[in-house]
Amino acid sequence: YVPFTPCNAGAVLSAALPLIHAHGLHCKYIRSVLLLRKLNAGMFGYEQIGKNLVVYLPRVNSRFLGALKAGLSGFRDQCPAVPFALAFGDDLPLYYRYGAYRDGFLRFGSSEQPDDRASARAVPKNVRNRLARFTSPAREDLEVTRFLLRFPAHQALVQQGKCGVFRALNLESDAFQEVILKVGYHRGQMQPDGSDGCTFIRREIEFYKLLASRGLSRVAPALVDSLDRPRKALLALELIPGDSLLLHKLANRLTVEHLERCWEIIAKIHSAGLYLGDAKIANFLATDAGDLRVRDFEAAGAMGDPPPPIRTFLLNPEPLDPVLAD
Repeated sequence: YVPFTPCNAGAVLSAALPLIHAHGLHCKYIRSVLLLRKLNAGMFGYEQIGKNLVVYLPRVNSRFLGALKAGLSGFRDQCPAVPFALAFGDDLPLYYRYGAYRDGFLRFGSSEQPDDRASARAVPKNVRNRLARFTSPAREDLEVTRFLLRFPAHQALVQQGKCGVFRALNLESDAFQEVILKVGYHRGQMQPDGSDGCTFIRREIEFYKLLASRGLSRVAPALVDSLDRPRKALLALELIPGDSLLLHKLANRLTVEHLERCWEIIAKIHSAGLYLGDAKIANFLATDAGDLRVRDFEAAGAMGDPPPPIRTFLLNPEPLDPVLAD
């Protein structure tokens, strides 16, 4: 798999396709920029993110792999990761997994097993990894590792191109405490200006600080901790039992009082010189204790500051949807 973004799609394809053609290999790639943005956002399934160019290797081809790694060397650290796949390393936009070509089963000699593309097992059990010798160890950020060990996730709530949202535990709390862990993905759901999933989480972290500085912490879940690193942004929030107002609406439980309280929260935020940017009912939480909180501040900010680099590309697509290559 060779992932790319709308910012470098043409250049990556121009580097990779001649090599694939020269070695007589089969491949497929996503040609439309609009479809590329949807794919990398996770709209076609989390497991499809980054599968922008797929090359089929019927056998190990060391000459091709060496040429491809060299050809993609100029795109290090510029592309999203591919879920459920193994990285070749060196920050290259290059990943792999064993997969079936014609049907949903992998065959090894006289045995076969289902080909589950959403499985974390990229190399089937009891099968030698023939590509391992072409890879390099992944770079590890010890601060990120320590943060994730402090807040171990036990349930994925949402997995998107830009970020993942998980239920996790706070192992440093004196009493049992569950939290919501949000993880921004490097180069995930990249915007035309270069902002990515980490950018969105960083905006949330800054907005929580703004709420605290203006005495409005109680309108949102409490900020437990956060970490901002060059390739990762993480946010741990108080887990508040309750349902969003969107779920209340779908269950015919939404009331005028709910909406009036939403307006009160919005008014408080506006009077403090802040704005939400995405004040939809799915972002308001009716707690089991009878309170109401607002959440998700990727598009929020302070009035007068530059607006966030977030576009609703489904409602406002590109005027022209260019083809990436012919």
